[in-house]
Amino acid sequence: MSLSDCPPSFKLVKLGNPDAERDALNAGIQAMLRCMGANSLPDPAGHAGEYLTTDGSTFSWAPAGGGSGTVTSVGVSTGSSGVSVTGSPVTTSGTIDLDLGTLANVDDAPSDGTTYGRLNGAWAAAGGGGSTPTGTGFTHITAGVQDAAAKLVNLTATTDVAANQGTTTTVLHGNAAGQPSFASVNLASDVSGDLPYANLVQATAASRLLVRGSAGGAGDWQEGTLGTGLSFTGTVLNATATPPGGSTTQIQYNDTGAFAGSAGLAWDDANQQLLLGGADTSLLIKGITNEPTTPSTGNIVLYSKNISGRLAMKIKGPSGISTPLQNAFWQNRIVMWNPTTATAGVWLGTAGAGAGTYSTALPTDTNQSTSIKRSRWANVVTTTNQVLGQRNTEAMFYRGSGVSGAGGFFMFARGGFDVFTSGSRFFCGMATGTTVISANPSALNNTVGFCVDSTDGLAISFLTRSISATKAATGFSFATTNSMFDFYIFCASGSSEYSWRIVSLNSGTEASGVATANLPANTTKLTANFLGSNAALTPVTSTQISLNRLYIETDT
Repeated sequence: MSLSDCPPSFKLVKLGNPDAERDALNAGIQAMLRCMGANSLPDPAGHAGEYLTTDGSTFSWAPAGGGSGTVTSVGVSTGSSGVSVTGSPVTTSGTIDLDLGTLANVDDAPSDGTTYGRLNGAWAAAGGGGSTPTGTGFTHITAGVQDAAAKLVNLTATTDVAANQGTTTTVLHGNAAGQPSFASVNLASDVSGDLPYANLVQATAASRLLVRGSAGGAGDWQEGTLGTGLSFTGTVLNATATPPGGSTTQIQYNDTGAFAGSAGLAWDDANQQLLLGGADTSLLIKGITNEPTTPSTGNIVLYSKNISGRLAMKIKGPSGISTPLQNAFWQNRIVMWNPTTATAGVWLGTAGAGAGTYSTALPTDTNQSTSIKRSRWANVVTTTNQVLGQRNTEAMFYRGSGVSGAGGFFMFARGGFDVFTSGSRFFCGMATGTTVISANPSALNNTVGFCVDSTDGLAISFLTRSISATKAATGFSFATTNSMFDFYIFCASGSSEYSWRIVSLNSGTEASGVATANLPANTTKLTANFLGSNAALTPVTSTQISLNRLYIETDT
């Protein structure tokens, strides 16, 4: 066997594993040594000083000579193979040592015609070489060797894709500073731009709108249809107007779901007039509970208000003062009293009388109670149970039976006390005689009105008495000085109730109520009274009652 039968060299491949690289180098050197030892070399006996030569096929010895030159240095280098060299180079004489480490201990590879390599310190059959990939997909390595064909990744195989793939509602987000991760899409930060109309769910039919309805749940968009009078022309939404009812100038109103007009209600735009025409037209105004706001300059408010159970038309101007409209004197029966400078004052429609030590009080600016002219009656010294104030002397007012349509009345009084001492008495209302105040008002039969018995202190009650008394607290009391109120009593013809109202002049606060128990006999005729008494009090002017006006009106 010639030297050409042995590999002239071997190649080190960097495998990325120091143990594997060392094993591979050891195996190569062992293979060369075995090969060289197996070749037939010429016998060296008798060939001293000769050198070994070859003609390309066999070895032979040849005598030295024929050359020239001098060898000055011999060295050996093994690169990064893991074999260490000592004694190199030799320049005169010496020995070069190669330290193969563990390479000398590598066992021989199996000699069965298979290519082997070292893997983790043991011989392993090498792969089938590799070739240029074909097809589409990703290149794939099998047993350390690249497959010839490209391989598509199977997203459901844990061998091809990492096990953590997020959830069905998350997507993979890139991360410029680290690994990507799965997360839900944030519409505020992850999405930009406008969604094209083409990407919306297609409508089921023409003439549909995108709406939010309750059937689909809160916040869900739904497909809506067009209602009555609406249509589309291309992408333009049209609305069919409902024509007005009636004729020009007629004000529109809802007539069973349709517009209608009437000649009885029209607006003259040229003259800025509201017209109530036609036959038997009228204006119905519902009584309000709260006073309207004050109108601006140049305007007035007309309204209806319940005043102690009686509806009355009122007006309010820019001053903020509301005024009831006066009923016709020629229609209703009007009874009035106004102060003069004498105890009798002046009565209209009846006769009356005053009692007590009289004086006239002219307006002062102390408070609302003193800001009006009033007549005053005070008690004298020593005498008890004095009658003070004003009353009409003709019994002419009653509830009525309802059979004749007669009876009923509306009474108003503005008055109070300039001086009121606890233990005094007070009565404003209808009664049968002056004994309503010379004793406690609640003790007299057939009596109705505001009262303070001598045992009530300063508290004002509303009294009704037939043969027994019912007293309802008003929530108001007299002050000891300058305490004035507006008192209202109303009883409709034949009614079985009395309505009352009381308003403080000083504070503007009020109270009202309805009395239905222990009413005076419906046909018993009564007189109007505004009276006080010192009762058991004997000092002079313990009680001084004051009256600004008294008004009674009946419908017959």
